[in-house]
Amino acid sequence: MSEQFGFDFGDAAARAFALDEPGTWLDPEYTVEQYRAMFAKGTDAVQRIAGPARPLFARGLALAGDELEKMVERCDEGDEPRHLWRVTCKPTDDEFDAFVAHCRAMVGSVFDGIEYKVRDEDGCVATAAMYVRDVGTLIAWRWSETNRAIDFQPWRDSFFLDSYRDRIHAIEAPYSTWGHAYCADKLANSNDGIASVPTFVVNGREYINDGGFSRGSYRECEGWSFTAFSDWQGATFSYRSQCRAWDNGSLERGDRRGLVVRVRGQLCVLDGAVKVYDTQATDAVWQAADADDVETDDETDIGEEEETLEEEIAA
Repeated sequence: MSEQFGFDFGDAAARAFALDEPGTWLDPEYTVEQYRAMFAKGTDAVQRIAGPARPLFARGLALAGDELEKMVERCDEGDEPRHLWRVTCKPTDDEFDAFVAHCRAMVGSVFDGIEYKVRDEDGCVATAAMYVRDVGTLIAWRWSETNRAIDFQPWRDSFFLDSYRDRIHAIEAPYSTWGHAYCADKLANSNDGIASVPTFVVNGREYINDGGFSRGSYRECEGWSFTAFSDWQGATFSYRSQCRAWDNGSLERGDRRGLVVRVRGQLCVLDGAVKVYDTQATDAVWQAADADDVETDDETDIGEEEETLEEEIAA
């Protein structure tokens, strides 16, 4: 992220950003016969897995096979590739804890055809995953101590790709300082145009609040930093064109990098995210009168040159 002082972004240039190949972030699709061959191969390969993951992989393969046959009953076999939804292994508490502990212990280990990855998000989801070649992926999700699951997919899940969420920095700040700057509706309503958005300030840095998560007294949002449009190196998007990039799998769903917005009349590009959270938030209703300090630019005049730029971004 570029260092920001008002609208002087300093000497640090924005990091180069490139899209992935279409389909990168999408689940693959296979024909019924391909799935059956995968499950048969996986049943043999699961025998070489040691540790607490082995029975979970075996259960996942069996459940995925059952799900495939249910799909065949509803839609016949056919030759067209189709998507198979992930299945939930329904582990016991002991199985869940043992699997997560195993993943944590093995992260960074080098094995032929086996990968581990763990991502912790304070106050929200913790995720641990294991991939075994020719078998598939187990992903453990923990939303709370009583709400958790382990899913299976018969391929290498996109969780193992390099994600903007992997290195996201968490900042604790009162909800009152950032909750009022919510602007997901402005982004969505901009369609193929450019949204004028409010910002909030944490630790001397301005961010965009494009929505978040809450549970009890806990609140969080993804705060997106931004850089000057002229400094950005990479693809740019309107709201709609970014949604299309998510849909075709060339950009991770939720990744806002490259989105063009208008902040106090200046064109900017979102370039990175932090997580901002409050563990003791109140539910006091924010009044419109409190928004005097939030500038939105909704009435900013747009010149012909910037109108042309909006059309280029939309295209």
